[in-house]
Amino acid sequence: MKNFFANWNYKKHAKFVTAIYAVLYAIDMTFTYCLIKKLNKNDWKLKCNCKKQAE
Repeated sequence: MKNFFANWNYKKHAKFVTAIYAVLYAIDMTFTYCLIKKLNKNDWKLKCNCKKQAE
């Protein structure tokens, strides 16, 4: 890893930063997708229970 930082230039910086942002974006989108899916699943159950109670 020392050799990677020894000869630092813009091209290496761009690749390194892009890789970090891509990984963080993928983690964020996956976490958010799972969270929203879980919340919507619970909302759907609540709506069904409300309809049953109204009848």
